[in-house]
This record gives sequence, structure tokens and C-alpha cells, in this order.
Amino acid sequence: FEIAREKISSASSVNIAATDAALAFDGNPGTRWESAHGVENVWLQVDLGDVFLVSEVKISWEFACARKYDIELSTDGVSFTSVWSKTDGVGGMGLIDSVFSGTNARFVRMQAFERATQYGYSIWEMEVYGSVSSGPSPPPMMVTPTSLPTPGPSSNPTSPPSPQPTTQPSPSPTTPQPSSPPTPGPTVEPSSP
Repeated sequence: FEIAREKISSASSVNIAATDAALAFDGNPGTRWESAHGVENVWLQVDLGDVFLVSEVKISWEFACARKYDIELSTDGVSFTSVWSKTDGVGGMGLIDSVFSGTNARFVRMQAFERATQYGYSIWEMEVYGSVSSGPSPPPMMVTPTSLPTPGPSSNPTSPPSPQPTTQPSPSPTTPQPSSPPTPGPTVEPSSP
């Protein structure tokens, strides 16, 4: 099954932001990744997020393609091994299906060595096929837990506030309170035009 769609991807070269590496893994045949023009040694890779038994890579090349390139695999993203090579690419070659023996990998890379046109490299879609690996997965990245302080006993004990005596007498139901009539405020007359 296809295992690279919308996974984290990167490239050693991008021509413009509108041709970012992620566009080669978005499942949309109308978007593409493109490298800077005139640069030979360029790679495009995807992190599958876990180790899979990878056995096939399909690349749908735009006219600007590689004359020479390898498909490389890695479990750690550092050390890559070539599993398939092409040395006779031509502009407009379209879909190239690379099939090889199933190999455990988390990272899949297209490593281009030589351009077939005067432009850069451009890929509409790069699909990776494989199955769940029965081999060991690389160790997960370690996250150091942080501890949050927990409230403990305080050295300054607090007590609830005590009632304070009032200095004004409270009205009693038998003592009538004087009331004052409301004071009228100034009256504003509308001005005539």
C-alpha cells in the first residue's frame, strides 16, 4: 500500500516556495516539487514516521527530470543505502516505477546526480509502497519529562478573616430613616436650526 502521502518531507533544494517538497507527497497530480535550476546534486526525501518494508517507489516526473538518480533508503535518516538506480533518464520520461527487494526503511530518498534538461528537477508525485515491517523499529526520540511543582505545606499559615465590628449603626425596623427628594438636574433644550 502507498505509505508516503502527506508525510513529513524535505529537499536539499527548492526553486520557489510554491514548489515545496510537500507537494510531491500530497496526492495531487497538479502540484509539484521543483529544485533550483542548474544544480546537479539534489535530493528529495520523505519520513514515513515508522519503519516499513519498502519495495517500490513510483516517481511521476515533470519534463525537468534526472538523467541519473538513485532511490536510497535509511532507518535513521543519516546513513542511506542505494537500492535502485537510473542512468538514462530523458526529459518528459513521465512515470518511472522502481521495484526492488523489500528493505526496512523509515526514510526514502530520491538522490539526483545529473539533470536531463537545463532546468532543475521537478516531480509531480513520489509514491512509496510497502508493508508493515516485522523488523525492529528504531528507538523513539527521548523526551525528558519536566516536573511541575506541587503545592505543599506553607510556612506561613493563613486563617480565615475574622468579622470586623462596624462603626455605623444599622437601621432598625422601628427607626424611620429620613429620605430626601431627588434633585432635578439641568434641563437641556434642543436648539432650533
